[in-house]
Amino acid sequence: MSEQDKNLEESAAPDTPEPSQAPQKSKGPVDTLRDGALKATIWRRQSETKDYFTTSFAKTYSDKEGALKDGHSFGQSDLLGVAELARLAHQRTAELKREDFIRARRNELNVPPERTQETRTQQRSAAPAEKRAPENPAPAQPLTPSIPPQNRSQ
Repeated sequence: MSEQDKNLEESAAPDTPEPSQAPQKSKGPVDTLRDGALKATIWRRQSETKDYFTTSFAKTYSDKEGALKDGHSFGQSDLLGVAELARLAHQRTAELKREDFIRARRNELNVPPERTQETRTQQRSAAPAEKRAPENPAPAQPLTPSIPPQNRSQ
């Protein structure tokens, strides 16, 4: 093989990262947002340095045999729906990133997950009766006696 052929092969090779550097695909979508036939699918991607999210948009349609298919072209009447799905996907992705941050921070600090209302109720009922706060405390008494409005001096 000539040197020119080698250079041609090298230039024809796509500029893709090494397999170890390429993002890994997860098993399924993290979330799917829908608006009629339009959908936005949010995917978690992982690289060696961080996790991130991507979103794909599709329009579901039935082919001649009645099988559902996804198309990735949108007509003028679909564009505002796609824009709204993009806004919602942006918001949901931010929520997912925040959840990941909180989870990582808790793991870093060894903090247990937040207690649920049920757990708090169980702990409250397990406390001795004399240490428990009353369920419905009596309203606080006013410090000064109330004077009817007609007897007040100005």
